[in-house]
Amino acid sequence: PIRAVFSTDFTRVDGRGFVFHPTLTIKKEDLQKNLNLIFRIGSIFATERIMDYFYEVGSNNVTANRSMFDANEGYLESHLDLACSYRLNERWLLFGGLQTNFYKGTTNYASPLLKTPNTTSIAIGFAWTFYKSKERAGQWL
Repeated sequence: PIRAVFSTDFTRVDGRGFVFHPTLTIKKEDLQKNLNLIFRIGSIFATERIMDYFYEVGSNNVTANRSMFDANEGYLESHLDLACSYRLNERWLLFGGLQTNFYKGTTNYASPLLKTPNTTSIAIGFAWTFYKSKERAGQWL
């Protein structure tokens, strides 16, 4: 997919450019009763405006520990994701996930704002369905 990216400080909205985010997803539903698994691997490529937003250091932001850096468009990151969900009942869903992002070899790896070659995120949560229609979406088509 190709997506437009925006940022806001809640006083205005700024367009930041576009990302191209190809992924390979393997989904195993009902691995065991009510247990679903998803494995995803992908990369993100971004326009220069997005790269500038994250990695560029202009002359007004140079410090003793942060040199000037001109960011370029291209390869932003790669990532591996593993997620699972477990349906407790008709209304409650428990989910969790692990994502590791890889930045080594990316277009702006030399930016002084990039401090680590990898990051890992963990998420856990639940979803509660407070209303469910009698007719499922798409059945009337």
